[in-house]
Amino acid sequence: MAKAAESPWRWRNIVGLLLTGGLATCLVLSWVWHDTRWALGGLLPLLGLVLLRKEPQEPTSAPAPPAEAPPPARQTPPGTEPPADLETAFALLESGTHDLRTPSQRVTSARFLKSSARMLAEGQLGPYKILKELGRGSSGVVYKALWEPHNKLVAMKILQRLAEDKERRRFIREVKAVSQLEHPHIVPIYEVDTLQGRPYYSMRFIEGHDFEHSLRTNGALLTELLPGRVRVLIRIAQALHYLHERGYIHRDVKPANILLDQQDRPYLVDFGFAKHTALDIRITQPGTTVGTPVYMAPEQILGRQDQLGPHTDVFSLGNLLYQALTGELPHARPEIAQIVQSVLAEAPVPPSQVRGGVPAELEQLCLAALTKPIARRLASAAVFAQRLSAWLKKETAGH
Repeated sequence: MAKAAESPWRWRNIVGLLLTGGLATCLVLSWVWHDTRWALGGLLPLLGLVLLRKEPQEPTSAPAPPAEAPPPARQTPPGTEPPADLETAFALLESGTHDLRTPSQRVTSARFLKSSARMLAEGQLGPYKILKELGRGSSGVVYKALWEPHNKLVAMKILQRLAEDKERRRFIREVKAVSQLEHPHIVPIYEVDTLQGRPYYSMRFIEGHDFEHSLRTNGALLTELLPGRVRVLIRIAQALHYLHERGYIHRDVKPANILLDQQDRPYLVDFGFAKHTALDIRITQPGTTVGTPVYMAPEQILGRQDQLGPHTDVFSLGNLLYQALTGELPHARPEIAQIVQSVLAEAPVPPSQVRGGVPAELEQLCLAALTKPIARRLASAAVFAQRLSAWLKKETAGH
């Protein structure tokens, strides 16, 4: 078949050479004998060359083999199918244990982690002497550092996002606005800027541990642990109410973002996800879902920015109280799709069915904060703090 396809091209080449030779002969004879008739005679081989340049029809190719059947779709185990409108939510979610980033984002993240390791080895970043790494997450790395001009220990968070100049300027402007807030249970922010092209902010260093550590029971009875946990939640709810009154929502309220000093005084930290509700100030990339999925409210996990408000943080407070009462999270599941489905479509198991000895008042408060429809959810963080305070006052009065 290959030789048959090549034969038309072979005779075309031969004819082309003959016509070219005839044209050249006519031109030479016309010049030698000074006779224009030979030149006119060269028009015939020239016309033949023009016709020869027309492309022949390509031979009909053999029919293409049938396409392979697509691989069968992956089956989802029964009972784990997410609601139909969750594809957007899955695309938006980002967490430390579920890597949903694009390949380019993963490359950027890998470069950032390599750069942060080099930074730690060098031990100096601008006016900050890097002492040790405190932790890292999807948004950046936190270091313990010495702010040398002020001889002050700080926690320094360096962001890996916001690579464009416009985003960096916006980040600095907005965190500076948050740094003006003053509350005894909100960790103060000292400085916001960029170093070597990376946005960062430094804040007061809290010597102690996070609330996650306090939520570990270590075999102790709930009655022994609960008053201390409730005191922490009262202070954090009051701090959130202070934020809400000034138009901010935190959007990432979780045990890791609550630090306790050596006197067990709690501090709300990490305003990298804060949002101003009236001005639509977002200290994150626009159009993304931010926070930690298992603590998120339904409107937040779907990325519905226009529905976020103080009630979004109240839902996270409900998760914290549930964890304080039971040692578990109401929507904790092994897979991200199952977490999303649970947050959006499943009612939490009442805490008293998970663990004995749960006070009825606290269970009611917890479930009110975890109500999915916004209109029926607990009104505010202030009400949350007041109801916890009322229970604690009654509890301590009885002892």
